[in-house]
Amino acid sequence: CLFSSMLGGRSGNRGRCAQPCRMPYQLCDGMKDSVEQGDSSYILSPMEHCNLNHIGDLIEAGVDSLKIEGRMKRPEYTAFVTAMYRKYADLYVELGREGYKEYLSCHNTEWEEDLRKLAELYNRNGFTSGYLEGKAGVPLSAVKPSGDMLSSVRPKHGGVLVGVVTAVDRHTATYRLERDIHRQDVLEFRDARGRQVYEYTTGESFSAGKLVTARYQKGCRIYKGMEVYRTKDAELLAQIREEYLLREKKLPVKLTFQGKEGHPMTLQAVSGGEVVTLKGDLCQRAQKQAATLEGIEKLLVQTGDTPFVVKACSVSLEGELFLPVGAVKKLRRQVLAALQDRLESRGQRHIPEELIYGEVSGKNQCQDHASEESSRSDVTQMIQRQRLGKEIIVSVLTQEQARCALLEKSVDCIYLRTEEMSQRILTKLIQQGSESGKKMYLMLPAVFREPVYRRACECVNEKSISQLSGFVVRNMESFVFLRDEMGIRPDRICLDSNMYVFNKEAVSFWREQGVEDMTIPLELTAGEIAGWKDRGPMQMMVYGMIPLMISAQCVRCNCLGCAKEAASRQHILTLQDRRKRVFYAYNACKYCYNVIYHGQPLNLIPELGELVQMGISRFRYDFTLETPEEMKDILAGRKTDGQKGHYYDGIE
Repeated sequence: CLFSSMLGGRSGNRGRCAQPCRMPYQLCDGMKDSVEQGDSSYILSPMEHCNLNHIGDLIEAGVDSLKIEGRMKRPEYTAFVTAMYRKYADLYVELGREGYKEYLSCHNTEWEEDLRKLAELYNRNGFTSGYLEGKAGVPLSAVKPSGDMLSSVRPKHGGVLVGVVTAVDRHTATYRLERDIHRQDVLEFRDARGRQVYEYTTGESFSAGKLVTARYQKGCRIYKGMEVYRTKDAELLAQIREEYLLREKKLPVKLTFQGKEGHPMTLQAVSGGEVVTLKGDLCQRAQKQAATLEGIEKLLVQTGDTPFVVKACSVSLEGELFLPVGAVKKLRRQVLAALQDRLESRGQRHIPEELIYGEVSGKNQCQDHASEESSRSDVTQMIQRQRLGKEIIVSVLTQEQARCALLEKSVDCIYLRTEEMSQRILTKLIQQGSESGKKMYLMLPAVFREPVYRRACECVNEKSISQLSGFVVRNMESFVFLRDEMGIRPDRICLDSNMYVFNKEAVSFWREQGVEDMTIPLELTAGEIAGWKDRGPMQMMVYGMIPLMISAQCVRCNCLGCAKEAASRQHILTLQDRRKRVFYAYNACKYCYNVIYHGQPLNLIPELGELVQMGISRFRYDFTLETPEEMKDILAGRKTDGQKGHYYDGIE
């Protein structure tokens, strides 16, 4: 996803997403006409994800690592959600499938209460299990998934229903409780559309079934039958805080101390499978009072603010020994510190410095913007100069664009997208391109589910394979399909810009798979691109609408209804955010997914000279909404307006 990255420089691919999908958007049909979208302002906002009820299926499927998304959540949320997944994952592993089912049957109240607590902590109009069973575009599928996945009315915490208003006067509202509420809970009155009307913090606790009367702010339209939700359960948060955050968590450690006259005192610590043994000062004969077993043990168990608690302590003394208190404490501190270091370093990878620092050696080398005074003729001459030994690649969405590209002498290679064109048209275009001497590639769908996978077998037939120079993939499924099902050699497969090749390790992985053709990611700066010379030949997108998000949650279907079968279907919707920035939602009805594009195209044509000096030899122009006339102007360098993406401005 490039949405947050391209709008504000905070990359979701690097854990810094600013969540633009949570913002409201105005919807327009086509390129300008606003449409009635009801209360669905948050048309890109997903519900909260919860797969706790699928924990057994995930384990049986071979999943052995579960990710808890706690970013931008309170500590209580992270602690409790993690504890719930730990609890039920361990139960399943311990009891097995049948034993686990029996456990849930016998402990249904406990299960429901745990789910209730999860909802109290955070939900967005409920939970979704995502694509495991949620609604999504799955064409040609006999089994239609159920369950909403978007929270289009409310992007924030939905809370839990606790009561319904029974009476209202000019100053107060009375509601009957369906659940207990507590002092310092936050309650919210909502209208029939789920919108907040009034919110307040409770001053005392009440039991379920009680009638509660609360004063409300003047001007709030509260009516009988209105629902009351709790968005903060103060008692639950306090319980979680006490159990998981305030209680000191320490690792059990076993200590073994040995003292013998004339030998160094020795202390061994064992914890978490790690063993540390250190020697201290020499043990001397006692002149007066000798050390005792109880006295030494008392000194050793004083672990203080270390992460350890002594669960077992063994002390062995031979002879009447003088053991200074300070020396014993010092040895204890040294042993526990060494044990802590050993435990903390366990499992950490050693990363060579060249991988840490070598990647950014070229960063900020090209930070000065290209002069705005460059004329169109200069750009045209630049393109003509770089044509020698260079390759111009054009990707097209429509048949009209493909025909234009076939007639353009400057175009060496054409990528045919399959979302809009039929198999008959694609086959004809592949043949025409092959006969005209142009290299023809087929771009497989951005979302490649099983029904599409089956249909692709018809599209990628023997005749088209023989005439094609290769294929462009935008997901791992397409790569495996081509290599394993269709027998396509990996050196005929090109990776699109969304396929991960951000670092040398990723590039090496794909080289090992046999893939040679890759596209430079759209989040790299000029300086970072300059450091790629040793990674082999790469192509780069220099013009095109930037795909911010690919989603199987169809904007048109969710807001206006499915138009797949409509004869006059408009496949472009326009979105506008609160800052009046424009985005285009392209509906790929053939495969039931959307591509959200930035309204301002990327245009690095004025920077072509710099890119040639960086060693880039293959330049790609992506066409989506452009007419054939606009394509000609862009390819000739007569159109220089547009944005620069991250070419000059890096990301967080």
